[in-house]
Amino acid sequence: MKSRISSLLVVGFIFAILILSGPVQAFTLNLLLDNNTPRQGETITFTVEIDIDSIENLPIDELILEISGPKFVSCRFDALGSEISGCEGITITRIQNSSYEYDYGYGYYGNYYNFGYGYGYRTGKLAYEISLYTSNYPVGDYDTDLKVTIGEDEFSKSGEDFTIRRRINSDSGGSSSSRGSSACETSWECSEWSSCTNGLETRTCEKVLRACFAGSAPLQARFCNNEINLLLDNLDNSDSDNLVELNTEDSDESFVSRITGAVTEAVVVGDDEVPNIIFILILFLIGLLSLITVIILFRKI
Repeated sequence: MKSRISSLLVVGFIFAILILSGPVQAFTLNLLLDNNTPRQGETITFTVEIDIDSIENLPIDELILEISGPKFVSCRFDALGSEISGCEGITITRIQNSSYEYDYGYGYYGNYYNFGYGYGYRTGKLAYEISLYTSNYPVGDYDTDLKVTIGEDEFSKSGEDFTIRRRINSDSGGSSSSRGSSACETSWECSEWSSCTNGLETRTCEKVLRACFAGSAPLQARFCNNEINLLLDNLDNSDSDNLVELNTEDSDESFVSRITGAVTEAVVVGDDEVPNIIFILILFLIGLLSLITVIILFRKI
């Protein structure tokens, strides 16, 4: 008698555990990620999986990949992998499919949702590969969630977090300065031209990235005369970093104009400013030659 009572108690205890635990979940969701620390401009790939139990039939309406962080994205697509909305910069490919049949859907996912009879996805796995291009995403931390909508019900699964890091110009991080290297090219940044002092305007120019190739330095000193500056600007993009001379052409002007035209020149040497002494010396020579010319003309008279 005692043994029967003991046996009944054991059986009752087992049934109680089964009732409390409930049936096995009829389908499960997974959201995986291949790279948790991408740099801006890199592509990361999510894998979405829906495992469907043998007794289940899922009439899936849509899937949603939500990305929350400095930028929020809600990419909606159907069970075929076709975009519905909000998937800019995202590519979706269905990589695994299950049979699509007419049957009864129990909809057990923690609770019974009773989808009833209808067409749905049966035993097997639905899987999708989702590629996200991070170029337009700000640097920062992001959370991910997968949601599946069936009728009025929504089922969700949290995915892996990821952090987008700032992009770099060279993977090696070195100080490459090779001409034409696509991984290390830069440009010049120049200040505004100064006010005219002793006939000259000046400015300073620096590379944006000091270790990278940026071509010839822009002009950093110019005459206040606009006509001369137009000529200098035409030479600003040339490969010559050294001596540049601007000579006036001979014309039907006076003898004094021809002498001053032969003497007048603009000197630009690399990144150095033209010393004021050169400009003063040029003016002195022009004045001296003009005086000699006037004396010679008066003697002839």
